Order: sequence, then structure tokens, then C-alpha cells
Amino acid sequence: MKKIIIIGGGLSGLSAGVYALKSNYDVTIIEKNNEVGGLCTTWMKDGATIDGCIHWLTGSAKGNLIPIYKDLGIWDNLEIQKLDYFYKFYYKDIEIEVSRNEADLKNTLYSYAIEDDKSRLNFFFKLVKRFRNVPFHSGKPYYVMKKTELIAYIKKIATFAFAWVKSIKISLGEFANSFKSDILKHFFLSFMPPYYSLTYYAGIISMFTIGNADTIYITSKDLALKIKDKFLELGGKIVNNEAIEKLNIDNNSLLSIESKDNKYEADYFINASPLPYFYNKLLPIQYHDTYVDYIFSDEDDYPLLSTVYISFKLDKDYKEKLDAYTLIYDEEGISVGDSHNETLHYRAYPYIKNSDGSTTLICLIDLHVREYDIFKKAKESGTYEKYKMLLAEKALNIYVKRFPKAKDHIKIIDVATPLTFENKTNTYKGAYLSNLATPYGERKTFEFKDRYISNLYHAGQWITQIGGIPRSLSNGKFAVDTLNYYIEKESKKDKKKN
Repeated sequence: MKKIIIIGGGLSGLSAGVYALKSNYDVTIIEKNNEVGGLCTTWMKDGATIDGCIHWLTGSAKGNLIPIYKDLGIWDNLEIQKLDYFYKFYYKDIEIEVSRNEADLKNTLYSYAIEDDKSRLNFFFKLVKRFRNVPFHSGKPYYVMKKTELIAYIKKIATFAFAWVKSIKISLGEFANSFKSDILKHFFLSFMPPYYSLTYYAGIISMFTIGNADTIYITSKDLALKIKDKFLELGGKIVNNEAIEKLNIDNNSLLSIESKDNKYEADYFINASPLPYFYNKLLPIQYHDTYVDYIFSDEDDYPLLSTVYISFKLDKDYKEKLDAYTLIYDEEGISVGDSHNETLHYRAYPYIKNSDGSTTLICLIDLHVREYDIFKKAKESGTYEKYKMLLAEKALNIYVKRFPKAKDHIKIIDVATPLTFENKTNTYKGAYLSNLATPYGERKTFEFKDRYISNLYHAGQWITQIGGIPRSLSNGKFAVDTLNYYIEKESKKDKKKN
């Protein structure tokens, strides 16, 4: 039985592990931390459960993702909540409900249109229509498909391709600023960073309005542990608290990997750690793919998204209705370096009840990854804790200004920064989304098979377009699909020789 070692026990590593076991390999996951899950994490602070990842799940009703969810053991008994609206956006005295009913959402947005704003809204909703039923995550990589499968896939995405070409080079900022209406301008600037492509926001709205993206009632950690249970049930092995420090490469083949105390040998290796971490810390420079080096060094054309994650507790006596997802525009907003957030995102998990009956509320402050240095310098100068509290108090004041009844019922319980996520999950500078979601630069996708090392493969959301949990899970599968494809290819070559 051939042996596979997987570096990293995040979602993509766990997914790759399950699919490798299903393909009859001997599989071991080497994980730096004392538990698997990576960024898909949940922690406790001051009696509150803080969920660090899940907000909604794409592909919750149909498509190629459901078989993956089933294979990984997370689908059975999964409680799915189909909310009537995705989120609420508060702009001054205006409240916009992003309805699941596309006609209602259209009517709401069109009511704020000025002059030729309607033509821009027409364009946006044409994109939303084109993106319906598109297999954003196909069942397997296109190069692994049989000819008949590939033809069927191409036919399925044909209507989507035109919309992709029309929108992928338009930034959300450019699109939003084309509106005459301030309300519409700020609405389209509220959900994602302005340097992300319009394609992705239209795709998310499309998925939600056709009922294929929903809230799931499970914590991030529990979801990761479900996949871990499936991996162990199939016979996989996990080594925790083991940070890999060295790759032993000879003749373009990875022979073994080493931690401080141990060496691990295998026939094949799958890197499921964040790609920039793997390149910067482990991979000798002579084996670097120049494109990967390029996209992680050009922070203007390939900006990475990081975050400050502020947690509050609303006590059990707070009786006001809590929406799962609330976006609040504030004229002053919150700035961290050059990253300015006029709209703050607040997420509540009413189904996660703390032991004291309180509810956790989380505020996300989106950052360009270059702001990482601000927190690093604050740590070095001894002002880190003070700076965290300053940001938290600003976020609290913005929430209370919109919901004044919360004033006597809310308190700050935790602040996680890019340094926190880097330290706890090993992610590069705390970034949590791929940098291939922008309209700038070349639009390439990094390959699952390493370009220079014959027995090394890559998984994770870092190597493809953004997609969060579904992308991480499908990319873990795709790494194994690719490995099997190349093994079969080599086998056919050998048979022809003989």
C-alpha cells in the first residue's frame, strides 16, 4: 500500500486525507497544532463560544458539493436554516433587507436608483441570472474528466462564461462608484472589499437567491471534527503538535519531511498548509514556481484579505431580535492603516447559546494583508493590547449607535488580530481568503501537482479562486484526484513500454 503524508490538518488536509483513504492509500496527517481544523475553528472566552469561520454554506441544496459533504461525513444530521433574507444593510436611517426573493431584492434596489442607475442594476441582475446553477465547484478537475464529462461540463458553463468575461475585470469599487445614488453606491461597497471582482458578489447573491446557500447550525470546530472522525474511521492517522521544519528533496523527488524531533517518509506528499507559508518557510527557492512568488509579492494586483475579529457578549436579558448577519454603515467607520471600513459586519449565532444564556456577537474588520505590520509593530512596542481595545470600543460604539437598547447588555470579550490567526492557525499574516479574487493582474490558477517536485501535490483554497469552506473541501478532493490521475498516466506509459 502506497503511503501519503499530508502537511496540515485544516479542512483541505482533512478532505484530502478522507479521499486518499477512499483511494486505498496509507495516510498520515501532520498537524502543527494540538487539534485539526485550521481556520475552521471555534474557541471559548469568558464563558462565550466564539465561532471563527462558518457563516453560511454554499451548495446546501443541489450540485456537486453535496456528494463531497456526504463523503466527508458532515451532511448527515446537518441542520440547515433557510433564512428569508441573507443580511440587512443599515445606511443612515435606511434599512435594506437582502431578500432571498430576487424580485423583492430588485424592487428594493431599483427604488433607490437615480438617472441611469437602473442600467447598472440591470447589468448586475443579468450577471446574477447567468450565474444560476453554475458548477462553481465541479465534481472533479477538468483534466481528470472523461471526454463526455468534459463536453457536458463545458455546455453547462457556457452561459456563465460570457458573464464571467464581462464582470471579472470590474472591481466592486469601480462598479459601486458608478452609481449616482449614494445608497446604492454604499450598498455595493458594503459586502466585500472594493478591490474584489464584481463576479464574486454577483455569484454569492445568485447562490443565495436560488436557495443554494444557507446558514448551518453547527460550529466551525464541530464541522472540522466531523471530518476528522470520518478520517479516523477510515483508518487515517494524525500526528498533532508537530511543526514541519525541513523538506528533504533529491532528484526532484521529496523523500521525507522533518520536524524538530522526527522524520516522516512517504511515497507521495500533499501540502495542505497555506501556500505562502510553505514557500517562505519550507520549500527551497530553486523549486519555487515563479508565478506563485509573483502573486504573493505583488500586494497591489493580488491583495490578500485579513481581519480583526472582535467578539462581544449580549446578555440573556437583551430581548431584541438578533439578525444572523448585519451590516452597519458608519460615516466615520474604522481605519487600520490604509484599510478603511465604512461598513462594519456583525454576525450573531442565536443557535449557539452560552452557558450563562448570553449570545455571542462578532464584528469583522476587513484588512488588506499589509496592515499585518501595524499589529506586529504594536506588539513590539508594547501597545498591542491597547490598540486592540481601541478597535473593539469603536466597533461596540457603532453597534450601540444603531441599536441603542443593547447599550446596557453588551460587553467586549475578545479581540483576535492577524497575529492571533497566524499564531493559532499558521495562516500567512492572518489572511483568510485567496488573492485570486481580484480583477487585476494575470488570472491563472496554481496547479494541484507541483511543477518541479514529482511526488508533491497541493491542496487548499489558496491555489484557486475564493470559495471558503466549499473550496477548501473540494480542493482537498481535487489534490487526490490529480494524484490518482498522474499515477494512472504513468502506469499506462509503463504498460506501453512493456
